[in-house]
Amino acid sequence: MKVLFSVPIRSEQVECFRKEFPQIEFLVERNQLKSREELLEEIDIWVDYGLELTQEELQRAKNLKWLMVYSAGVDKLPKEEILKRNILVTNVRGIHKHAIAEQVFGYMLYYVRKFDVTFQQQKNKEWNRNFKPQSLYGKTIGILGVGAIGQEIARKAKAFDMKVLGVRKTAKPTPYVDEIYSIEKMDRVLTSSDFIVTVFPNTPETKHIINKEAFNKMQEHVYFINIARGEIVDTQALLWALKKKKIAGAAIDVFEEEPLPEDHPLRSLVNIFITPHSAGLFPDYISRSNEIFKKNLWVYLSKIGKMVNVVDLKKGY
Repeated sequence: MKVLFSVPIRSEQVECFRKEFPQIEFLVERNQLKSREELLEEIDIWVDYGLELTQEELQRAKNLKWLMVYSAGVDKLPKEEILKRNILVTNVRGIHKHAIAEQVFGYMLYYVRKFDVTFQQQKNKEWNRNFKPQSLYGKTIGILGVGAIGQEIARKAKAFDMKVLGVRKTAKPTPYVDEIYSIEKMDRVLTSSDFIVTVFPNTPETKHIINKEAFNKMQEHVYFINIARGEIVDTQALLWALKKKKIAGAAIDVFEEEPLPEDHPLRSLVNIFITPHSAGLFPDYISRSNEIFKKNLWVYLSKIGKMVNVVDLKKGY
């Protein structure tokens, strides 16, 4: 059995796999003399970020049985080919939750505590208390998509004494969420929140779910945050909402087009905070991903126990 790592795994990390699973041949793509095409013809398991895989590559990997994706999103995978061949797909869903939740609160604190104003004063060597910082205390946060990341955001929101509203496919009771609604009743969250955070996976059901109609239902003082997928939000509707001040501001980490073009009109607005799809980045990303892969590899080989983070591509997550 052969495993191909196309992620930037370190040599000592590969050695740990080899010691723990001596019956498997582990290959690191960057260290091989063979081309990617030749390697794909040999492998049984492929470890990749899953962001740029093509149907042709999967067709070449005729012995591939399992695709281990070192990211949470699977919307860019060649879905039809994977489903046709019944290739197992697992991901690292959940490992980003702490970093992404921290970034969400970084956005919100920057906004409510007026750090942009005080930083500008610092640069200008000014001392002026004539501005009005706000507080997260007592505010309502609406979390659209209460999965692993959404639940972590909700948990941290309670530390700030916030009221938490949530939306998920099935409106079942969820820890740290005061009120939970189905997607069909999302309007109740849109109309009642001071902060709205989008954490939906990218599926046909959620594509452009945040559109002009959705922005129109939000309160004018709302601060909107997207750390999910760019396709969840209609970019032109976001631009319209910010220009017309239908919402107070936004922090956006993901876009329909990435990288966001230098001349994109969103870049000229003063009420948006743009970050370069960096919310999920943190130290030792590969190490933590390896732990999930290692756990699943034991189950895969022994047929004992249950694999974690198995992806249902028909659902899209």
